[in-house]
Amino acid sequence: KRALKLIRSGDFEGAVIDLHQSLQWPKHLGQGRPYDPEERLQHYLLGRVYRRLGNLRAARDHETKLFQATATYPAGGNAAQILVHRLLTEMGRTADADKLMPSLSRSAEAGDPGARWVLARVQNDQSALEELKRDHSEFFDSFFFQLLTEALDVTAKNRLSYRLGYGRFM
Repeated sequence: KRALKLIRSGDFEGAVIDLHQSLQWPKHLGQGRPYDPEERLQHYLLGRVYRRLGNLRAARDHETKLFQATATYPAGGNAAQILVHRLLTEMGRTADADKLMPSLSRSAEAGDPGARWVLARVQNDQSALEELKRDHSEFFDSFFFQLLTEALDVTAKNRLSYRLGYGRFM
């Protein structure tokens, strides 16, 4: 949450520090790093911030980690798929972004509110978004969802787009 405030204020170097710290798992927690933590949000934000700072190598590294996590667990954390979809679309890779849709559609049909939200948001379906908010308030009230939507808003408002003249992703 603090990293998002730093991005909003234009302190991108501070945001990088906070985001890297959020990827650390202190030993004093007793169990260490989980086997499969959900870190796509951090990698998405680090990719955006590093691009803004002009560090394309670091940006590509975090974008690759975002893509790898999604390829490894395509149906896991469906709401986080919006990050991958947005990045692929901005990269001009709409065919790859569209490949996410069948798995999201299957999850949405099975009742996953995260998948339904991504589909409604991608399709700009305001009535579906309102219905979701009404029927699944617990999903919209979750800390992860709040962070996710704030990250999407902050990156859009702070011009942290992929297309800042840095060329194509390799």
